Amino acid sequence: MIDIHISNINNNLNVVIKRLTVYGSFILVPTLIASIYGMNFKFMPEINWPNGYYISLIIMILSVGLTYTYFKKRNWI
Repeated sequence: MIDIHISNINNNLNVVIKRLTVYGSFILVPTLIASIYGMNFKFMPEINWPNGYYISLIIMILSVGLTYTYFKKRNWI
């Protein structure tokens, strides 16, 4: 009985850790994009574009959306 109980607790913990990993990946990609644009490179053509800020925001939102749909298909959420 104790082994069954401990096995059940470990399975529940695995589910929680899996979901925390998914939520962490939602933050990972937009943070990577924002950190690249925050490095003050001299020769980045996107910085001089009039809509470069909005394009980078759209890319960040799309990356979160794609990550969400990927993990939703895998039933991790």
